[in-house]
Parts: sequence; C-alpha cells; structure tokens
Amino acid sequence: DNEGDLLEASRECLQLSIQVKQDAVHEQLDGEQLNNLYNHMGLCIKAGSAVLKKILTDESAPFTFRGQLGEQEAEGFTRTWEEANEACSSLAQYVPRAPSSSDPSVASHLLVKAGHCA
Repeated sequence: DNEGDLLEASRECLQLSIQVKQDAVHEQLDGEQLNNLYNHMGLCIKAGSAVLKKILTDESAPFTFRGQLGEQEAEGFTRTWEEANEACSSLAQYVPRAPSSSDPSVASHLLVKAGHCA
C-alpha cells in the first residue's frame, strides 16, 4: 500500500541518517561498522527507489509529477527512469553468490555493469 511504502522508505532513510550520525564521531570505522552503514544505505536506497518507481510509473501512486523536473518535462524524466530500471534490472546476475568471493574479475565485471546502469 502507498502509505506503508512511504513510511518504510522514510524509516529506512532515517535509520541511515542515525547510523551516519553515530559513525561520524569515529575517525575510522571497523569492518562491522562499515558493513552496518552499507546495510542501512542499501535499505534506504531500495525502499526509496521502490517509492520513486511507483510514483513515476504506477497510476495508483499517492501523487504524481507534472511540469518540469529540473530541466526535463515529467514525461522525459519518467522515460529516463524506465531506461535506468531496464539497464539495472539485470545486475543481480553479476553479483557473486558467495559473499566471500574475492575473484577480481567478478568484481570488475560488476563495476562495469553498474557503471553502465548509472
């Protein structure tokens, strides 16, 4: 539901903000702290992009855009979003299945694909 999606995105991004504020007191982060920060960042991005996708492509979205979004018309922005979504949807196949994988060729291939996605 729309309200639930918006609340989840808000909650996840607020958790990220809290984590960043807590980590800001350290000059360096250990592996667990960095992993925790990345986890919060990923959850915020995931929830936020799901809401944005719904706003741009779903007729049941809580609100829609009209007029200008930066220098683009709303329709052009939606088209750009759809192209990015198409380019990024296949990234999961390039992520190593084993989290301990340290094969540099796998990592470099993922970076190339992610760069194309952005």
